[in-house]
Amino acid sequence: MTLEATASRVLELSGYRITKTMLIRIENHQRAVYDYEVRALAEALDVDTRFLLGIIDEPQQAK
Repeated sequence: MTLEATASRVLELSGYRITKTMLIRIENHQRAVYDYEVRALAEALDVDTRFLLGIIDEPQQAK
């Protein structure tokens, strides 16, 4: 999924605005991620929040 598609999906599903630039900064460890953003990203990417946090190794579908 592209960064633009991810940003659009986050907005569509959660109402939070996470821009392409924000995603790039997050990926490059230049920006912290708030708890609500982790939840919104997990929902948009259809993965478990624990996967994004590095707690589990498999991106099991969000429950």
